[in-house]
Amino acid sequence: VTLAASFNAMARAVQEAQARLATSEERLAITLHSIGDAILATDADQRITLMNPVAERLTGWPQAEAVGRPVAEVFTIVDAHTGAPVEVPVAHVTATGRTVELADHVTLLARDGIRYHISDSAAPIRDAHGALQGVVLVFRDISDEYRLRQALANSELHFRTLANAGQVLV
Repeated sequence: VTLAASFNAMARAVQEAQARLATSEERLAITLHSIGDAILATDADQRITLMNPVAERLTGWPQAEAVGRPVAEVFTIVDAHTGAPVEVPVAHVTATGRTVELADHVTLLARDGIRYHISDSAAPIRDAHGALQGVVLVFRDISDEYRLRQALANSELHFRTLANAGQVLV
């Protein structure tokens, strides 16, 4: 085997590996853009590395402007009942290394001032050795469901008040 043949074989192997990597990256991009929930990923320093279009729409931040920013700057949440600031789940996952399950008691304050009631969860992103590399945050707008629950609760309260007063009409 000549040196030139070895070099050519190595160059072909590198090109094939690059082609497989490009295909894999394209599949990932298509998958992220196809998911109906908002997805936001961070590095281990809680800086945004990736957002899908749903996350861009809900936060009001284009990915190009959000990447590299602290997640708490882009994903600002408050308690849905009190309006008090709530810790971004990414901070908890970074501190503990554990998944934070869905919560639906928070309101997302979008960059443009719109408020969305959301449910969210966060999970660690680990490398092959188990070291924390970042966090993936998945959230979705549940504003309509939240309004329906509030209307149902108000209706139930009204019915109970009438029933307690003995004024239930059939």
